[in-house]
Amino acid sequence: MKAIELDALTPSIIATSFQWGSLRRQVMFLIISQMSTTLDPSEFLSRCGGSDAEPIIDPIARLGSALLTQRPQHLLRALLGTVPDGLIGTLRRLGPEPAENPLFYTTLLRVFNSPQPADRLRVRLLGQSTGPLRPGQIEGLAVLDSAMLHLSVLARTKSVTEAQTLNNAVAYVRVRCSTATDNALRQSLDRISEQRKISHWFRRWAERFDRLPVYASPFVADPTLRVLDSGPALLDAGRRYGNCLASKIGEVVTGRYLFIEHQPDPSLPGAIAELRYTSKGYVLDGLYMKSNASLPHDRAATVRAHLAKCGVAIRCHVPGDEEQLKATAKLLGVYDWRGHGGDMPWGLDLEEELEG
Repeated sequence: MKAIELDALTPSIIATSFQWGSLRRQVMFLIISQMSTTLDPSEFLSRCGGSDAEPIIDPIARLGSALLTQRPQHLLRALLGTVPDGLIGTLRRLGPEPAENPLFYTTLLRVFNSPQPADRLRVRLLGQSTGPLRPGQIEGLAVLDSAMLHLSVLARTKSVTEAQTLNNAVAYVRVRCSTATDNALRQSLDRISEQRKISHWFRRWAERFDRLPVYASPFVADPTLRVLDSGPALLDAGRRYGNCLASKIGEVVTGRYLFIEHQPDPSLPGAIAELRYTSKGYVLDGLYMKSNASLPHDRAATVRAHLAKCGVAIRCHVPGDEEQLKATAKLLGVYDWRGHGGDMPWGLDLEEELEG
């Protein structure tokens, strides 16, 4: 609205501005944005050196005249008193287009005028970066977690939404990974390849998690069950069993799944139990041996019994004719009807299996 008022009182100033360079355009946008908040046109004009004897009486019209005739550096000094180091270069790198968010310019001034160490670092990062800047980058930089203030993050963060997503994810990793200190996070950012996305860096930290989101205390009492309770444990088990456990780290660190290794005798092949977290605790989703092979029926029954005694729910089939249900499932394409050994077999209930 202020831009419309300015253009009405200073005819064609907006059209004329399309002939200006990026710095002059951005200074105009900045001043217009401040007209809606803290800028007093009369006070600003007095600092610009405008005279009360000028034939233009309306302060807004005189402001438009100043924008047309005075250098952008002089206008910034009139607006701010002292122009912070780096602000002119940042404005020039924003290009000729206005920011979509009118509050962007207020955010920009806050960061450059702030004495806080984190904001001083933000300003240094802007100065150290190269190439064009987008308003969203600076808005994102303004809210980034202090540990994420790094050139590699600035280059990969395009909006406040992306910055807040990264902040929340890093806060979660701090809780789940005891080694995720601010210094360790910053040092690891130094090693990001230009070709890698920030999600790749984040996954590497998730692989180091050593604190489960839900404590697996029910399984501690059973010496035959080993909870894979860390990223290194999942990576190691994935190598030993030749399966995709490494790709399940995200599922475990967010609490969706839990994986347990059953190996009562080191001389015997082990087995992996896949548990899904529910509002009632865990439910068995599947049982696997090396290379995702199915367990023999007697071994599957043993593992189910151990898990059931720890409170894990075991899936079973509804009552009915086994052959009829199997045939129906086959023709209807029901996936994983047998449940990889995780389901109860036909003709038994859980109590019978536990007794067996």
